[in-house]
Amino acid sequence: MPLAMGKGGFLGGRVLTFCASSELYSDHLDMISSRQDSLACLETLWDFLKGDGLSWESLVISTVSSESALFRHASDFEEMAWEVREKSAAPYIDLSAGFDAYMSAFNGKHRYTLKKKARRLSEQGFSYAACAPGEIEAGVAGLFELHRLRAVSKGIDSTFNGEKLLSLHKAASMSLSGKGRLWLRFLQRDGTKIAAFYGFELGGRLFYYQFGIDPHWEPWSPGTVLMYNVIEEAFSKGLHEFDFLRGDEAYKSDWANKRRTLYSMKSYRKSIRGNLSRTAFRSMDFLKKNVRSLMS
Repeated sequence: MPLAMGKGGFLGGRVLTFCASSELYSDHLDMISSRQDSLACLETLWDFLKGDGLSWESLVISTVSSESALFRHASDFEEMAWEVREKSAAPYIDLSAGFDAYMSAFNGKHRYTLKKKARRLSEQGFSYAACAPGEIEAGVAGLFELHRLRAVSKGIDSTFNGEKLLSLHKAASMSLSGKGRLWLRFLQRDGTKIAAFYGFELGGRLFYYQFGIDPHWEPWSPGTVLMYNVIEEAFSKGLHEFDFLRGDEAYKSDWANKRRTLYSMKSYRKSIRGNLSRTAFRSMDFLKKNVRSLMS
């Protein structure tokens, strides 16, 4: 469970969080373990955290799924009392019924429109392709550029940019590609890419991480066509789930057939400073809620 120490809160206390969860706006998080070992792993973790080897006041898990080990087992440890709040949702596609059954859930007009959009781009010479192993770094750079172009066209201040983040994703993609876990897919024609999909595969699940679209081609719906192709490939590979991760955007709901509830979890150490941090947080939260109600 990769934790990092920082300072935060009203009292500036020492806060434990998942590494980079605030800097990189991480999606729903969990510890890394097999499902059958999760309780034993958490017992070891809690024993360490409540001991004298590490000084902290609060432990913050910014986004966690209702199906995660952290959420399932949190109530088993009375000494780690949690404050749990509903935060968001994570739409996903259950792939178990097969592609034909999935598509049959859409009405006939929608299915026809999808095929028509795919045919229009095909007639323009664009095809769906996976990034070749020898072109991973260039492919990731292409993804970043497509994402940047669309963000500029939409006036969006995206956090998915910068040389440091690009270097991180190049290195991660190279490593994951060697393990068969990288999904870097494009709509392209003669080397020209107009849409990019970036995701990861693990345990029979495909996690959608990022998208990029050339705004010049947006009237041709390359994003919709690319997503359609990715979903069809996920079915063909026998995966059991396509996870859109955090966020209830309309385009995700258009594709998803299920969703998970996501929560934030916060625990305070049973110490003088930990108790003060809890009191300060609850007081500030109470004030925020009452100010909002007075202003509404």
